[in-house]
Amino acid sequence: MVDLAQEHDITAITIVEKLPGEIVIERKLDTSQEKYDVQAERIWSHYNAFKPQYISIDNTGHGRVVGDLIEKKLRMASLPLSILHRVDFTSSSKEVMAVGFRRLVQADKYKFLNDNDIHRQSIRHVERVEKEVLETNIRYSGKRWGRDDFFWSKAQIVYFTNLLLPPPAAFFGKVKIKPFGMGLELNTKGKPITEYERAKDEIEK
Repeated sequence: MVDLAQEHDITAITIVEKLPGEIVIERKLDTSQEKYDVQAERIWSHYNAFKPQYISIDNTGHGRVVGDLIEKKLRMASLPLSILHRVDFTSSSKEVMAVGFRRLVQADKYKFLNDNDIHRQSIRHVERVEKEVLETNIRYSGKRWGRDDFFWSKAQIVYFTNLLLPPPAAFFGKVKIKPFGMGLELNTKGKPITEYERAKDEIEK
């Protein structure tokens, strides 16, 4: 799953394995700020190493360019083009991804890697995301506190789970900002706390 960028932001790559029961385990994380063709080569290298069922990619702006390069590689390798899953990042699709991903994490079905700096950086990207209620829609972003690239890389997983919700209707209301990813508290091991751990803490109090 790839959230693409170049220069100012980072391209975040998350490789996961989906197990029975909607369990998702991270297998590898990677980042890049290279030129489009180099990023495409990097993604293709990961594909050849892990042979995932799908390559899910941000299809917004420059993401289309990298997507086209990946599609060309699939054609040259005589592989099904359906392997490439393009996601148009809009306010509606972002809400679908954000809400679905949060539910997956809170149900303790998404297992984060947490062994090195890039792993911990990716968790911080998730923690930074805020939900901002605007006059006509809801916006999810962590850029007020830094980067959120890994959040959007990981959140694409909802398209391959039963947590994919229908696009939200238009929203009208007051502007309000509240934490979203910060709801994923970390335990003593530095991993997002589960509902079981939260309930256990309440009992011990």
